[in-house]
Amino acid sequence: MKKTLVLVMALTLLLSIFTVAEGTEGNKPLFLDVSTPEDGAADIPVEQEIKLVFSKNVVNVSVKDNNLKCFTMEDSDGYDVPIEIVMGDDQIHPDQKRDIVIKPVEGLKEDMTYTIRISPDMLAKNGNTLGEEVMVTFSTMSTNPTSSLSTFNGTGIAMIALLIVVIVTIFIRKRKSK
Repeated sequence: MKKTLVLVMALTLLLSIFTVAEGTEGNKPLFLDVSTPEDGAADIPVEQEIKLVFSKNVVNVSVKDNNLKCFTMEDSDGYDVPIEIVMGDDQIHPDQKRDIVIKPVEGLKEDMTYTIRISPDMLAKNGNTLGEEVMVTFSTMSTNPTSSLSTFNGTGIAMIALLIVVIVTIFIRKRKSK
């Protein structure tokens, strides 16, 4: 009888430990874990997918409508960029429950800086909010060849001019020696 009582007490203690551990796991804070592209990234291709991965489930049907309103995007000229927010179904694809994809309706433009703002009201399935605005800023690459010429500095121009003078001088000397 004593052994049974000790065993029941031990099992009760173990069960309560697992219950507490499971409860604290669900109360972890919500935060942006990973962004692709990363905050501050430069020379991002205009075809780049924008993917945000959070620390908790942010696509569940209980928080989805709220979270769809938590994203804005603007370009370096200060204009709002129309975006589509793509969320998976955590019941069908549980591995995507923390993922949100942002698609600019008109695509990304080259040689532009973009800022994504995530509202502090972003909500996880466990009820925790982001609590503060989070921003992700990145710049796209330029595929325009003339833009690289615009960064050509005065030293480079002077070197080309000097090279032309040397070539012309050599050419003139060769002609005189004939």
